[in-house]
Amino acid sequence: EIAKLAQRTGIRILKQELIKQQNLEQVFSKTEDILENEQTKSQENLSESINEDWLSYYIEGASKISDEQVQELWAKILAGEIITPKTFSKRTLDVLLRLSTEEAKLFEKVCGYVVEISNNMILMNEGKLNAEYPYSEIMQLDECGLINSSGTNSINMTINPSDKLAIIYGQDAIIGQSKKQENVRLQIFPLTVAGTELLKITSPNRNYNYMQNLTNHLKNKYKNIEWEMHQAFKYESKTYYVKINISRVKMQ
Repeated sequence: EIAKLAQRTGIRILKQELIKQQNLEQVFSKTEDILENEQTKSQENLSESINEDWLSYYIEGASKISDEQVQELWAKILAGEIITPKTFSKRTLDVLLRLSTEEAKLFEKVCGYVVEISNNMILMNEGKLNAEYPYSEIMQLDECGLINSSGTNSINMTINPSDKLAIIYGQDAIIGQSKKQENVRLQIFPLTVAGTELLKITSPNRNYNYMQNLTNHLKNKYKNIEWEMHQAFKYESKTYYVKINISRVKMQ
């Protein structure tokens, strides 16, 4: 009886390990495809710079993922870490391990409204601007460890005449300027560390009507500050802004 029990145990463990190996090979195959598209060097040359402890932790997590769509996220994580080590933390891997396909899709949808202010990735918590992402969705993503749903979070800034405040939205930005010192306080839902890191591998759809609505909201709330939409682009590691023609936005 003990021999039969040991045999069944061995078969079960073998099946589990086979599934894990299959999952890993699928993730690694997807990673190779991403790296080829990025026209990077081979994985063998680049993986030497990945922290071994991080890689072991990653392999343990990735081996448990059989959902193809979630495997794509794990592949993007590994490709990103190969290209730029220390981009993704173990904490982010823990969050990703618990993320369902539906939750990943919800996060990507909400990321379409994320803006960057002073290197902080946030969602606005400003009245009608929340219409695109109901609070129930924010709470769900909070439970996933991606967003802080507390309604008490805010970002406070001071705009001086010599400064510009840039609210970056994808490849565009809203620039605020003032002739005198003005204080700006915005209610926000900040992304967590894991949310900020996973934002790097999402492909959100940007809504330029939302950008227009945000600009109008800022104009109404802070009438002494001039707010204009600009297109952002980088050149030699510097970011420049060019004013957007409003008709371009309406045509999106």
